[in-house]
Amino acid sequence: VSAFGAGGTNVHVVLEAGAETGVEKTAEHIQWHRKRFAFKTEDPEQGGHPLLGKRFFSPVLEDGDVVFSSDISKDSPAYLAHHMIMGKVVFPATGYIEMALSAGKSVWRDDGIILEDITIRRALIIPEKGSVTVQLIMKPAEHTGYTFRICSCSAGENTTDDEWQVHAEGIIKK
Repeated sequence: VSAFGAGGTNVHVVLEAGAETGVEKTAEHIQWHRKRFAFKTEDPEQGGHPLLGKRFFSPVLEDGDVVFSSDISKDSPAYLAHHMIMGKVVFPATGYIEMALSAGKSVWRDDGIILEDITIRRALIIPEKGSVTVQLIMKPAEHTGYTFRICSCSAGENTTDDEWQVHAEGIIKK
């Protein structure tokens, strides 16, 4: 008995229904309608990945450091508004993983990225109004690729080191 029941699959229901009309049907004659749903990997308004944003360049960065920055709100990307816990929009944990993988792909131009020792430090609560600046900071690690941290600060504030909150960290390898 399969997971779909004694008939084996759900296809048998369609084939049996055709037998009642006197028309012989096989799986090859059934027209399957498929829709693919995928998010765009680039957000033209932000100039990059919808969560990761644009790569940030500055002369004050230490040699080898890589920084990506984006402004995230409950409406951008739109699917964040549906990730609610106790009435608050919460950035999903898988979003941190997606950001780290995308950063690694951007740096190495390769899909063979490995993440290790990922730690979620605190939830990123998206405000009801306005946005949050989110940065992924990569620092070269000895013989291991990069360490990364994902931090946030309310957009538009005059920020100091004390106002940034670390949400996730780990290691990115090729």
